[in-house]
Amino acid sequence: MISWAERDIVLDDPELLADFIAQASELLPHLTPHAIERLAIAPAPSPIALSLHALRGTAGFFGLQGLCDAASTLERRLGDADASPAVLAIEAARLAMRIELLRVRIISLPQPARASRTARFGDLVPGLQRVLGDCAALLGRRIRLSVEGHATRLAPAWLAPLRDALVQLLRNAADHGIEPPGERRALGKPETGQLVLRATHAGDMLFIALEDDGRGVVADRAPHPSPVSGLGLGLDIVRHALAPLDGEVELHSSPGRGTRAMLRIPHARLARADDCPEVSSSCLQTQDPFSGRRSRRRNPAPPARSSRAATPAPP
Repeated sequence: MISWAERDIVLDDPELLADFIAQASELLPHLTPHAIERLAIAPAPSPIALSLHALRGTAGFFGLQGLCDAASTLERRLGDADASPAVLAIEAARLAMRIELLRVRIISLPQPARASRTARFGDLVPGLQRVLGDCAALLGRRIRLSVEGHATRLAPAWLAPLRDALVQLLRNAADHGIEPPGERRALGKPETGQLVLRATHAGDMLFIALEDDGRGVVADRAPHPSPVSGLGLGLDIVRHALAPLDGEVELHSSPGRGTRAMLRIPHARLARADDCPEVSSSCLQTQDPFSGRRSRRRNPAPPARSSRAATPAPP
């Protein structure tokens, strides 16, 4: 129990949760009254704003609804030009207190052994299902998530970045992709929207695809605040999360038919052969297993660079 801060912690992965709380604690120096006042006038999106938005999404991954709500409230206040410094300071202090109480609570939990850890894509699935369920309830959507590739091996260091990227993609799909039941019915679609998440290794790459059968991306539609999407930073979070992995994200959308997001992560960037036995760094060209297209990557891996998102185009 964590008194009023969080009455329930979902321990699908205690090690990953401990790492998240440590990461969240790095925000504490930026939640003082002076720092939060500077953040309110900083150009968007600032690194701290991106971290705050990611915190909001990832808290839902672990079922930390109180932390998610506190981050959401502060993010909304920061986007309100009329919010006073005093109001911002109060909301920042509430978030900081929740983070600190959680940090103290997590320290008291038994620490898992890290040396023998193996990671699989399925380790992320319970938290992703939880995020999607919360989003669907908030938005009044009906959404079913199917997952393929539970047994796909991952380097342990990939879990947190992939978690953050996939949380944001799921939230975007639920908010901007899948239509409300009534709208889907009028379009002749089943009331329940479908999301399919696939993970596999091919050559020297890890591929993760997320597809939905929603409305597709409308290029000229401006981001709109909602209980899920906040201020439209979702795709920036995905790029930011994938950057340490030298990963890339591409979106392909067909109006009225849905959107497909493809993540590509090069094995050579972080994994050694004993981390991921499926790794094969000998391929200079890799077949995209979900689309049949080829992805060219030099070997050895190039220096780290920012990930990119392609302009939406029909698949």
